[in-house]
Amino acid sequence: MFSSLLRSLPQLGRRWKPLNFSNPNFVRLADWPKVEEETLPDYIASQYYPTRIGEVINQRYQVIDRDQYHLVFIQPQIYRAPEVILGVPWTFSADIWNVGCMIWDIYEGGSLFTGQDPEFQRYRSRAHLAEMINLLGPPPPSLVIQGELSDKFFSSDFLNQDLLTGLVPLEQRETTLEGTAEREAFLRFMRKMLQWEPGKRSSAKELAEDEWIHRHM
Repeated sequence: MFSSLLRSLPQLGRRWKPLNFSNPNFVRLADWPKVEEETLPDYIASQYYPTRIGEVINQRYQVIDRDQYHLVFIQPQIYRAPEVILGVPWTFSADIWNVGCMIWDIYEGGSLFTGQDPEFQRYRSRAHLAEMINLLGPPPPSLVIQGELSDKFFSSDFLNQDLLTGLVPLEQRETTLEGTAEREAFLRFMRKMLQWEPGKRSSAKELAEDEWIHRHM
């Protein structure tokens, strides 16, 4: 199951085509300023994923720009890759992060990330980034500097230090697998996907050949 899923990832790209925007009554979400969907009035995440160019959101907003889609409307929130949150141009490696989170959830019986912000009592990108830092340590500056939205979250350090609870790596979070060899193989597999830098994540082909995957085919 996992092997076929991983091999399908290169086919997940979307084709773009111009659409006719004929309704003047909707607020148009243009390329600039960038709009985060969590800041839209009356936003409810489950209602608006996935979105497409031309799609109407909450009967009030219409997505009109390809770049905005690439920076905002991609992936369910708790599976969202760090480059997507930061506004870094993304590619298929964002899907690799996504799959890593889903596989963890299946085997561990709970979400690796929630993004629940204690102040707002709902998902916020800053809380999600804090959870990533708690898991992986700080992101490399080479990634942060590329993000069009990075200054919302970082100066020299992460801006919301109160959300950081200390480093708790995957090794300390894994609680369900039995046997040292099985556990170590699983953690090696997860680390191939859950990397801050997209270029350091394994490809779908490489993951499909991983020893842990072959044990569970």
